[in-house]
Amino acid sequence: MDPRQMARQIELLRKYLMPSLANLRPGDLLPSENELIKRYSFSRAVIRNLYRQLQQEGAIKSHQNKGFYLTDKVAEEDPNMRKYDLTIAIVAFIQHEHPDSQYSGAAMILSSFEAKAAKYRSRSKLYNLWPENDISIDMLEQIKADNPDGILFQYNYDFCTEEHIRKLQLLNIPLVVSGYESENVNCIVFDHEQIALTAAEHLLERGHRRLAFIQRSDCEYVWMRERLSGIEKAVLRSGGDCRYFNIEVPPVEGISLLNELRDNVVPVLLRDEITGVVCSGEIYAVLLMDILKELNVKVPGDIAIVGIDDHWSFRKYDLTTVQVAQGRLGVAAFDLLADLIKPNSDVPIMYRVHQCPLIIRSTT
Repeated sequence: MDPRQMARQIELLRKYLMPSLANLRPGDLLPSENELIKRYSFSRAVIRNLYRQLQQEGAIKSHQNKGFYLTDKVAEEDPNMRKYDLTIAIVAFIQHEHPDSQYSGAAMILSSFEAKAAKYRSRSKLYNLWPENDISIDMLEQIKADNPDGILFQYNYDFCTEEHIRKLQLLNIPLVVSGYESENVNCIVFDHEQIALTAAEHLLERGHRRLAFIQRSDCEYVWMRERLSGIEKAVLRSGGDCRYFNIEVPPVEGISLLNELRDNVVPVLLRDEITGVVCSGEIYAVLLMDILKELNVKVPGDIAIVGIDDHWSFRKYDLTTVQVAQGRLGVAAFDLLADLIKPNSDVPIMYRVHQCPLIIRSTT
């Protein structure tokens, strides 16, 4: 692993691990390497390096044949262990009437954010953009009157704009935007290029040299272009080949998504002897597997499939996927916002990226 990437992974694991140690007392054993691998999906090398750093800092000590235990130094010095006692304003689009809609990801992020905040005696209040889909003068005045310590803005690509960000910045309150990358504000986003790269490399490592990538056609969003870039990088590195399919979403009049895949995608997969498919969105993977099953094409024997997202509503098949865990984004968003609120805080990066693990199941 590149040294810079290793350093970033170690710091990210530190952010996740240190708050969980708040419930331990000096002398208590820390989680084992295997426990941390299962819990956070980091490599053994990253975990060992972090434990080595903590040992050098005097935060933990080793116990022969038992592992590491906590000293009394970590609770006194690590900033992640302090009780923040903050008040947070959450500005988001939450469609309460349809909790299982495509916008339910926002609710998952905010739920994890609030759970992390509550652990640190912090409180939050929701200012919902639904149904007006706008940040009104009244909303701004209410936030100003409530005088929160910080603001989390959960960005929604279908309804939010840079103008919404500018309005919130007028309040001069520490602000973090979740789910959107901007040069004008601190953001926390997923690394969608790495997500797609992980999916493609998994197939390539298993010997699949002819791949396909299925994604919606309107690549107007940054995350879509990043996923396309990730696939291209993986294919270029390996010397393999990839066929790209752009699907209309929503479908044009008279053409269903299922028919689009059946008529324009599957025949090409079979004709070109493509053996590995990455689906940018698990709805494509589920429908594709329905069609292949009808044609007696075996998955993964004939064609292996990797999805992206790992949304519970698409668990019809035991799909190998890159897990875009929205809840983890909420936890990391709280950490970033708390860092911004601290007196004399210095957060030099514009946004933080959360890596997503590959969950290997039965389709590869």
